[in-house]
Amino acid sequence: MAPGVRRSTGTIAFLTCLAVAMNAEPEVFSMKSWGNGAPGLSLSVPAGWAYTPQDGPDFDVHYFTNAAKDCTIALYVGMHPNLRAPREPEKVMGRSTSQILGQTVHWTEMKRTGDAGEFFFSEAIIEHVFAGKTQSTEPVVTDLSLHLMISATTAERANACKQTLTTLDLQP
Repeated sequence: MAPGVRRSTGTIAFLTCLAVAMNAEPEVFSMKSWGNGAPGLSLSVPAGWAYTPQDGPDFDVHYFTNAAKDCTIALYVGMHPNLRAPREPEKVMGRSTSQILGQTVHWTEMKRTGDAGEFFFSEAIIEHVFAGKTQSTEPVVTDLSLHLMISATTAERANACKQTLTTLDLQP
């Protein structure tokens, strides 16, 4: 086969895969959220995202990475969220808001440098995320916070990931 034909065949295959991925149904991941009577969480992400849970001694972190590996979402559930923005105020580029779990969330957007070069980092905290949303009145549940973090290669990707987080929901 001539080199030009092979390239065209590869291009057609790539475009076919892209079209399938763009029309694919989103995947919904269910996550435990720390236990002790706290409701679980679910997040709807585009098809092809990977989910990795990490249990800590008194917290959980849920990581979602898209297929292109140009965006990662991390959800920390625990009592001691730790914002990065106050430690690095010179890197703050702006602030924005969105609606997540029926609450207005205040995002801090930063431009940071890591091993792979520059990236965009956004973070927000929802304090007492389960208060009034569960039958449990135990402080170990009602005092839990949700620290939302996004790392992306571009500001546009970070904003798209913020939009993905609007699908976050509570599970009984």
